[in-house]
Amino acid sequence: MQHSSGQRDGATSKRIEKDVAVKTRAVAAALVVTMACTACSSSDEEQTDARIALSFARSASMWLDGWMNDGVPRAYVKRSLESTGEALGKRIDKLPGSISSSVSAPMKDIAHDLDTASHAVDAGDKARVELVLSRLRKSTAALDAWKQTHRESGS
Repeated sequence: MQHSSGQRDGATSKRIEKDVAVKTRAVAAALVVTMACTACSSSDEEQTDARIALSFARSASMWLDGWMNDGVPRAYVKRSLESTGEALGKRIDKLPGSISSSVSAPMKDIAHDLDTASHAVDAGDKARVELVLSRLRKSTAALDAWKQTHRESGS
C-alpha cells in the first residue's frame, strides 16, 4: 500500500509542478504584454508631446514673424505667447520620467523661448525676438528629426 501511495504522491507532485509551470509561463507572458503596452503608451505619449510642442513652436513663430513685420499687434502676440507658454509648462510638469531627453529637452527649450519672446515683444526688442525665432527653428528641427526617426522605426 505504501508503494501505491508513494506513486500517487509522485503523480500529484508532478501534476502540481506542471500546474505551477503553466501558471508561471502565463504570468511571464502577461508581464511581457504589460511591458510592451507600457512601452507603446510611452512612445505614444512622446509622439503626442512632440506634436504639441511643435504646434506651439510653429504658432509662436508665426505670431513673432507677424509682429516683426508689424502685421500682428504686440498685445495679441504677448498674450498668445504667455498662454501658450503656460500650457506647455503644465505639459512639461506632467512629463513622465521615462520620456526621452530628445523630446523633453526641446520642449523645455521651447517653453523658455516662449517666455523670452513674450518679454522681448513687451519691450519691443526685435533683435531678441530674432534670436528666439532662430532657437525655435532649432528646437523644431530637433523634434522633427526625432519624430522622423521614431516614425520610421515604428517606436
